Amino acid sequence: MKLRYILLTAFSIAMLSAFGQAPQAFKYQSIIRNAAGNPMATQTVTVRATVHDGTATGTVVYQETHSATTNQFGLINLSIGSGAVVSGTFS
Repeated sequence: MKLRYILLTAFSIAMLSAFGQAPQAFKYQSIIRNAAGNPMATQTVTVRATVHDGTATGTVVYQETHSATTNQFGLINLSIGSGAVVSGTFS
């Protein structure tokens, strides 16, 4: 019984501390399109991700770039927070 209580307590503490951590990255997907609106299949693109403070025109607090290749549908998958940092800190 004591062991069960200790394990439950340890698990609870681990879960609480996990929720208190900032994420290391978050996932982002996009369809890359050309000027005519058509998906760009199997193309290498450079994407710049920018995080603003408060509003879309607020101060830039973090910025990074990614080089990605689209799939046959023009889709890219990024992990924002793990790109090449231009400015700021992700945390």
